[in-house]
Amino acid sequence: MQKRSLSRQRETLPVPEKRRSPRVEIDSPATVKVINSSTGSAPSIGARVLGASLRGLQLQIGFILPKTAVQIQVFNRFVSGEVQYCAAADHGYRVGILLHEEL
Repeated sequence: MQKRSLSRQRETLPVPEKRRSPRVEIDSPATVKVINSSTGSAPSIGARVLGASLRGLQLQIGFILPKTAVQIQVFNRFVSGEVQYCAAADHGYRVGILLHEEL
């Protein structure tokens, strides 16, 4: 009887999805504007949308973006949300946005 490694069994198990709705991979231009209540809003900066779900967007930008309120123009409309994470990635940073309203 062959013994199987428990760690090997764990590697093959699927990780359950935690999203409420599925993410669709896309590649679309967007603009991001940081909303700051004390100084008004900053200028719009170019970004790319890499993924979208009903309540979130994943963006690629060229700078670090802290957890803050943002307004994004994408798909010919404006949406607002909060930065949830910003992580270094190839060609800049990946930023997760939790939207205030569904797309």
